[in-house]
Amino acid sequence: MSLELYHIESEVQTTKLSYSDKGEIETTLEIGNGVAFSAYLEEHKQAKPTIVLASDFDQTITTKHLDQFLSTHWTLATQSTTEKVRKFETYTEKDGVPLLRNEAQLTDTWATCINSGGKIAIVSSNKNPNELAKIIIDHIAPKMDGKISGKKFTDNIIIITGRDRNDTTSKIEHLEAVNRLYQNPPVVFIDDDEKNIQEAKLLGIHGVCCGNPKGDTSIMLMSEALEKISRYCENPDSLPRIQKAEPLVVQAPSIPIFLGGLSLPTQADQEKEAKRLADRKAAREAAAAQKKTGPSL
Repeated sequence: MSLELYHIESEVQTTKLSYSDKGEIETTLEIGNGVAFSAYLEEHKQAKPTIVLASDFDQTITTKHLDQFLSTHWTLATQSTTEKVRKFETYTEKDGVPLLRNEAQLTDTWATCINSGGKIAIVSSNKNPNELAKIIIDHIAPKMDGKISGKKFTDNIIIITGRDRNDTTSKIEHLEAVNRLYQNPPVVFIDDDEKNIQEAKLLGIHGVCCGNPKGDTSIMLMSEALEKISRYCENPDSLPRIQKAEPLVVQAPSIPIFLGGLSLPTQADQEKEAKRLADRKAAREAAAAQKKTGPSL
């Protein structure tokens, strides 16, 4: 079993990591900046699935926030991945809550998606790819037994972590990568933050929120969200179609805007990046407008 993960490390670097069934890194590939990452995904694009279930990780899959926990407990920095995950489990369970939200229903939904010809994509701004992968391998993959095999699970899941190069709180770059890798499939996105749900509309992606403005991540909210998503996975044609937002028109810069990657960008590369920046701006403006008016019903 091998789990693949793409981690956006910085403005100029994305790294592809492959993990063994013990959660240990098997291979590492440095891809480069945003243009290089896009080109890599185009070159390695996969067959278009019936649907992609894209999911946030922190407080969507997990009950507590892994990234915040590791950021605030800086004394764990020198400890092993296994020890960090163990401490996170202890931190979570001391409040009397499980590590994963709606575990049985979540794994049932993932199995439904994969068995219907779909793919799973975890899209997270989490800066700790090794610990995230360890939780997937040690705590989620075993729960898939009896529903689908471990190999079928890892063959049909992709993980994209790290901070969006243009907006640290956004998932747009992650979702763009999913679209590129799977050739613009139908995508349903689940997240506990309504802002991210609204931003996904920029790409024409339908989202289901499993949290509310007060930060509530209750069992009931997650259950209702997963019920909707299961129906979409069983019948992708029922997925609501979202009108893709029109990006702002901007003038491409006349000088190179990338520092990393294998070569200096062409004018076409610059125009693509200008469009990406415009998309981010439009997403932030839409999110700000949504925050003022409140989420639509």
